[in-house]
Amino acid sequence: MTKTKCKLCVIDLNSKTEKIYHKDNMCAVLDTIDKKGHCNRVMVMLLRHSEFPTQLEERHCRKMLRIVCNYIFINEPGYWIQEPSRFVSIPNHWHIIASDERKFASDSVQLSKTPKTWFSI
Repeated sequence: MTKTKCKLCVIDLNSKTEKIYHKDNMCAVLDTIDKKGHCNRVMVMLLRHSEFPTQLEERHCRKMLRIVCNYIFINEPGYWIQEPSRFVSIPNHWHIIASDERKFASDSVQLSKTPKTWFSI
């Protein structure tokens, strides 16, 4: 897939319609379009088009996601950070998703089969 056809590469990170919590020269943390029944569902995406971040990029992206999540999920007991898996809808651009715990979210079966880590607030 080329960069111009990638659904993540074409996101306008300067748009007033996207809810962007953080953006720097390496990553962006923003709301996902489809909440899948969650109250809050955000992702961190690598700005450069790649399936594989460097160790430095991945560490930085995860750090920024955690900082944002600790703010967004303040009224929740915690949140899940999902690891990249076979369920991703955009497989060739590295990103990870964080979501609240909703037992009846539309992705609850998928979430139960996805490697993930729980972070308590």
